[in-house]
This record gives sequence, structure tokens and C-alpha cells, in this order.
Amino acid sequence: MKPDGRVWIGQFGPDTAASTFYILVDMTDKMTIRRKRLRFRCWHRGMKELDLLLGGFADRELGAMDEAELDRFEALLEVPEPTLYAWFTGQAKPAPEHDNEVSRRLIAFKISPETP
Repeated sequence: MKPDGRVWIGQFGPDTAASTFYILVDMTDKMTIRRKRLRFRCWHRGMKELDLLLGGFADRELGAMDEAELDRFEALLEVPEPTLYAWFTGQAKPAPEHDNEVSRRLIAFKISPETP
């Protein structure tokens, strides 16, 4: 990030030095940035089934989460994919350190046409 708040986004074309571009981002709202990063992580896990479940959940729930809930949700994203998948399919229960309201809401989440 540049001192004026610009954030590097990318570059294109053969002359990358001349084609680097930045956008101006308001870095004062750290919660918004954190939510956006968490949402991106949810949609880009690598296992399509979990991308759909976690991404859909993030789209619906992240905006209403407070900082403590975001901490618990972020901890869930550190859980390996096979373990999360086992929780979703009912093959296993969450470990005690992850058994909280956020994990119960996540496990109970269902994808439906009404899901925003």
C-alpha cells in the first residue's frame, strides 16, 4: 500500500512497469477489509463443495458478524478441508475448540435458491 492509501491491484501488457495500476482504497474501515478478505478465502478454498458452502455462508452472514464472531469464523477457515467436509456431512463433530455458535450456524447452513 502506498502512503496515500493506494493499493496495488495488478499489471497488464508486455511493458509491466508502464502498465501497473493502483486503486484508492479507504483503509480506515478495517472490519470491511477483513470481511472482504474472509469472503475471498471462503470462495477460493480449492474444494468446490466447500467453496459453495463457505462462500454462501460468508455472503449471508459476514456482514452481521462482530469482531469476536469474525475471530471464530477465521479460526474455522484454518481447519483442513477434509475435516470441515466431515463436519458438514455429519461424519464428525467439531473439535471442542471449534464448537461454538459460529460453527453451529455454519454447519446448519444450507444452500438454497433463496440464499443471497
